[in-house]
Amino acid sequence: FLVLPNCHAVGEAEACGTIPRLAATEGASNKFLLYINGKFRPSSSGKTLEVLCPVNDSAIYEVQACTKEEIDEAFEAAKAAQKLWSQTPLWKRAELLKKA
Repeated sequence: FLVLPNCHAVGEAEACGTIPRLAATEGASNKFLLYINGKFRPSSSGKTLEVLCPVNDSAIYEVQACTKEEIDEAFEAAKAAQKLWSQTPLWKRAELLKKA
């Protein structure tokens, strides 16, 4: 999941110009890969969707257009990970989240 910046809460230049670039595709820091089951990868659809800044409607980056199968795969991976996470002691979860 990506958390989008609120362009109205911070200035237009700041919000639309300084988007975190996690796992950007090579050569294009505004294109993001899927993150499913601990791995970054492009969608098998080969398509992307533009995400627009609500302040000025400029394209701020592109995300992968997932297929139904990729959504199902991500859901199943999340369900499996949640079982393990729920068995992790609270102190260990807090330690891991603090590192993130």
